[in-house]
Formats: sequence, C-alpha cells, structure tokens
Amino acid sequence: MRASPIGFLRRKRTASRTHGTALAKVRQALTGYLFVGPVLVLFLVYWVYAIGRSLYLSVTDYKMLESTHQFVGLRNYATAIKDQWVISGFGRAAYFTALFYVGAFLIPLILALLIDRVSNPRLNALYRTLLFLPAVMPEPLVYRLWRWMYMPSYGLLNYTLVDRLHLLKERPLWLVGPGLEMPSIALMAWWQAVGFSTVFFVAALDQIQPELYEAARIDGARELQIIWRITLPLLRNTLAVWTVLRIGAFGVVSPMMSMWDTEAPQSIWTWAYYAWFMGFRSGKMPLGYASAIGWLGAIVMVTLALGARRLFRRSE
Repeated sequence: MRASPIGFLRRKRTASRTHGTALAKVRQALTGYLFVGPVLVLFLVYWVYAIGRSLYLSVTDYKMLESTHQFVGLRNYATAIKDQWVISGFGRAAYFTALFYVGAFLIPLILALLIDRVSNPRLNALYRTLLFLPAVMPEPLVYRLWRWMYMPSYGLLNYTLVDRLHLLKERPLWLVGPGLEMPSIALMAWWQAVGFSTVFFVAALDQIQPELYEAARIDGARELQIIWRITLPLLRNTLAVWTVLRIGAFGVVSPMMSMWDTEAPQSIWTWAYYAWFMGFRSGKMPLGYASAIGWLGAIVMVTLALGARRLFRRSE
C-alpha cells in the first residue's frame, strides 16, 4: 500500500516545525547564556575561586613574603581557637552586632509604620526615596562623610550637640574616646542601613490587609495594641528573613579599615579586622593563618543564621 502524498507532506511540515522550534529554543538559550556569561565568569572568579583558594590556604602555612608553603592540616585552626585576639575579636563582633540589630531594627520599623500610614502616594514615594539614599551611596563616601561628622573640633555632630543645642559641655572624641568607638561605628551603620530596612519593612506592611486594622479599631484597639497584636505577628517571616540577611554585621571590618588614617584602635579589633591585619599588615603576612580565622568566623556566622532561623520557626 503506497503512502499518501498528502500524509507525507504533513509529516514533512511537522518535522520542519519541530526542527524550527528546537532551533529557536537553542537560540533563546544561547542568548540567555550570552547575557548571563559575564556575570557568571565574575561569580566563578571572584566568589567560587576565591572561596576555594582561601579554604586551601587555611590548611597551609602560606606567607606572602615566602616563596614556599607546606600543608599543615588543621594546625592553623587549632592555633586560632587559642588566640586571645581571635576570642576577644569574636566578643567585640558580638557587641557590635547587638548594637547594630537594636538600631537597624527599631528605627526602620518605626519609620516604616509611619510611612505606611501616609495616604498621599506621592509623599509616600518621596519618603521612601529619601530614606533609601544612604543605601545607594558608595561605602568610601559614607565613611569619609561620617569621619568628618565625628571630628572633635569642627565636626557636624559636636557642632550641633555642643555649640548649637548645648546638650554637652565638652566635645566627645567619638573615634578615639574610650568606649565611644564601637557605638560611633554602630550609629553610622544604622544610618547606612535605615533605607534598605525601611523599604524592606514597608513592602511587608503593604501585604497586610487593611481590613484587619479597621476591624481592630472598631473593636476599640489602640494603635500600640494593633502593632503588637496584628502587625508584628504578621511580620514574623519578614523579620526572620531580615535577621538572616543582616547577620553579616558579625563580620564587620570595612569601617575599621577606612575610618582611621593608620590602624583602628585595638579596643575595637573584631575577628575580621584581626584576620585582615594578620594577612596583610603583620610580619611575613601569614595568609594561611588569616584564612583560617576567616573560616572560623564564617562558621560562626552560618551557625548564628541557622540558629536565628530555627528560633523564628519555633515561635510560629
């Protein structure tokens, strides 16, 4: 029985369409990879390779000023665990993290609650934009700005508190005064983080149904009761994500490297700053030991993030 010419033509057209669809999918995939390629290369070089390299260095006695190095296993980690500078650095990092979380949570949350009650859409958008400006400013510019603000003689902060408002009689030494260095860094970090956190909380507040607030007000609930009984419980998942995203505060190092001309005061040396100092400023620059300190800090940060996530899950 001979095949029908019409059936043959139909099969040929179907095969042609299938082949054309396959080619279109391949072209689309190649186009996507072409756009993603540069970012993927940067990710592989500056993240994957760097992480793998630091992990390798952490188990060697590599020093920048020596041409050879040997495998030492976990010796660097054992030394770091007993190093008093590492232990005290973890304590200072925990102190800074506590300061940061208090201000970087309460201030943006209050601002988000206030912005959420602005009914004018243009004013609402304007407030969000103004608050987000610190988040898009380059970090070196932020550090220079706040360094000028902290100047004891002509800084804006002392000028406002001492000369204009007369709240203080003496000019505090914000960056070198005993006990003031870490709170000063935390205050700058609050200002820098207020935009991101506020917009983050505002976006979460937008998902809460207004009917819940209206029903609570009809029942006679006050604003603080509404916030405590309705808003905060409904923001639990958002707060959990925010807490995990901000765990990087435990590894603070950039302000200590930029706010002082030479070295930061030893009273605020965190473990991350100590690792940087050991790897690039001390003796023969033992990058192997510095990498081990960095990995210990990373393990602690991951543990804290997992603990915070588990804590929020239990509270549900």
